[in-house]
Amino acid sequence: MTIKTPPSACSARGRPDGIGRASSRAAERVSDDLRRGAGPALRRRRTAAAAMLGASASMGVVALYQFGLLRHLPDPPGAAFDSDRVDAPGEAYHSGRTPDTTLALASYGVTLALIGMGGEDRAHRHPWMPLLQAAKVGMDTASAALLTVEQVSKHRALCFCACSAPVPPWSPCRRPCPRPAWRCGASWGAERTHMNRITDGIRRLTRPPVAREEQAVRAEVDGVVIAQSDRTVVVEGNHYFPPEDVSGEHLIASSHRTLCPWKGMARYYDVVVDGARQEKAAWQYRDPSRAAEALRGRIAFRRGVHVVPAH
Repeated sequence: MTIKTPPSACSARGRPDGIGRASSRAAERVSDDLRRGAGPALRRRRTAAAAMLGASASMGVVALYQFGLLRHLPDPPGAAFDSDRVDAPGEAYHSGRTPDTTLALASYGVTLALIGMGGEDRAHRHPWMPLLQAAKVGMDTASAALLTVEQVSKHRALCFCACSAPVPPWSPCRRPCPRPAWRCGASWGAERTHMNRITDGIRRLTRPPVAREEQAVRAEVDGVVIAQSDRTVVVEGNHYFPPEDVSGEHLIASSHRTLCPWKGMARYYDVVVDGARQEKAAWQYRDPSRAAEALRGRIAFRRGVHVVPAH
C-alpha cells in the first residue's frame, strides 16, 4: 500500500487561460508550508487551527438550536448545565438582532484566517501577523470568559457546547528566540502573566464584597421559620446562614448544581414545609473557592423562602 503525498502547489497549478482567481509564487509557498511543512511553528499553528475548528463545530451545534433546527441541546447528566435555557433568552439575540452564534462563528473565521495567514517564516517576514493572531486569540478568550460570567450570573447555569469548545493556544511563538520579542510575539511566560491579569480582573469585577450581618434575621415559608441567626454572611444580597441555625428537617438534597466563577460549585436543596415543596430553594457551598471561604457550609435561600428581620 502506497501513501499518497500531498502535491506541491506548483504541480497543481491551473491553466493560465482559465477563468477564476490568480496565483503567485508567494501564495504557492504558503500552500506548501501549511500542507507539507513540518516545522514547530507550523505544528503550533495546526494545533490552533484544530482548536478553532472544534470551537466552530461546538458553536455550530448551538446555532442549529438558535435557528430552530434542533429542539434541544445536549447536556451531561447531573452537571451544572442548562443549555436550552441559557441560549434562548433575548440577550443571545440582542447584538445585531441575530443569534449570537452567528457572530461567534464570524469571529472564529477571522481568527482562523489569521492563523493561516503567511508561510512558515512569517515571524521574520511579517512580524505583525503572529502578533495580530495572539491579540485576536486573547480577545476570543476574554469574550469566552465574559460569556461564562454572564451565563452564571444571570442563569446560574452554563451552556455545555460553549464550555466544551476548545480554545486555541494563546501564543504564536512559545519558545525564546534570539530575535526581539516584537519580532515573533511576546514570550509565553509574559503572555501567561497577561492572561492571568485579565482573569483576575474579571474575577474582581464579578466578586462582590462579603459582609457579616450582626442583626438577627430569619428565613420563613408561610410563617414557618426554617432558619434564624444573628451570624449570617451577606453576599450579593443573600443571607448565608450557619448550618447549625438551619432546621434540617425542612431540607431535602437535590441533584441540581450550579457553578459560580468566584464562589465555586453550589449544591441545592428543596425546601418542604407542611407538604409544600419549593424546588431548589436553598443552596450551599460545601467546598468554596479561597475567595469565598467565609461561605463554607453556610446555606442561603430563594424562591418562596422569605428572609426578614427577626423580632
